[in-house]
Amino acid sequence: MALRSKLADAVSGRLLLPAWFATVLGPTPPARETERWLECATRVLLYRLTYRVDDQVLALGPSPDPEDEHRHSWWEELATELRPW
Repeated sequence: MALRSKLADAVSGRLLLPAWFATVLGPTPPARETERWLECATRVLLYRLTYRVDDQVLALGPSPDPEDEHRHSWWEELATELRPW
């Protein structure tokens, strides 16, 4: 919830978001499905923090090794979730 709150504050404060963020999610939430957008953005941030992704272009970084089943399945889930944005 703290991460989501910080993201919501950044968006409402019109702070400049990183390029990787704006590329996949846009600079601001859409007028419709704002809640779904915020949930997706929060999950991407959590993934990046969990796996220390520091890629400045790719939101999720490169595809992880399929042998790391948990990370790979989370990466695929998020990649699919990001497509509509």
